[in-house]
Amino acid sequence: MVRPARLATPPRLRTGDDLELPRLLRRAAVYPAILMGAVAVALVVQVVALRHLAAREHRSDEVIGRDAVLQLLLAEHEAGLRGWLLTGEDDPLARYHAAAADVGPVLDGLEPLVADDAAQLARLRRIRTLVASWQAHAELLVRSRQPEPPEQRRAREALMAEARGEA
Repeated sequence: MVRPARLATPPRLRTGDDLELPRLLRRAAVYPAILMGAVAVALVVQVVALRHLAAREHRSDEVIGRDAVLQLLLAEHEAGLRGWLLTGEDDPLARYHAAAADVGPVLDGLEPLVADDAAQLARLRRIRTLVASWQAHAELLVRSRQPEPPEQRRAREALMAEARGEA
């Protein structure tokens, strides 16, 4: 009897174990990559938020610093006028005029810093109005070179106290 020639063995069918290994390899590579991407996105979001907060803090520090300068200028402004009223000498008027010249630019420098906050902007405009009213009273005194009546003095002092209270 003649035996038929042996045929090549058919390709082996893949078993469940053979299919499981590539799936496990994909999971081992894909899931950590997705997780690292999510962590990277979270990190970028946190860095952007931190930079935004740092910029706001810097602006707040600048507003606080300029407000302190404004308060010093207002005190110097008032002290110069008081010194002149008490002594009648012109030296205190130099302090008065120097401070008067610097108040406007400080107020102007504060405005862009608080432009995005309506309450702060309204407060700054109120301070500007109070300071302008006080300066008008003071200039009348300086021009007249006369002693100030008590009711005018009280009104002037009230304006400056309110301006300092707002600043």
